[in-house]
Amino acid sequence: MKADIRQHQKDDANSDQHEIRLVWEYGNGENQAPTLLNLTMVCPYTTKPRKADASTEARQEHSDK
Repeated sequence: MKADIRQHQKDDANSDQHEIRLVWEYGNGENQAPTLLNLTMVCPYTTKPRKADASTEARQEHSDK
């Protein structure tokens, strides 16, 4: 399984909602068992950073000194 976390763009439909996308890959052909599940979580669009993002930025700023 491969996971990807993204944020909606401002002009996306339903940009204020969470979305989960599940897509199977069939490396052995469509008539065989799937080989990889791609999970994408799309978070709502926001103009202000989340607390986790802000603390990460603070840590990076501190480590640069």
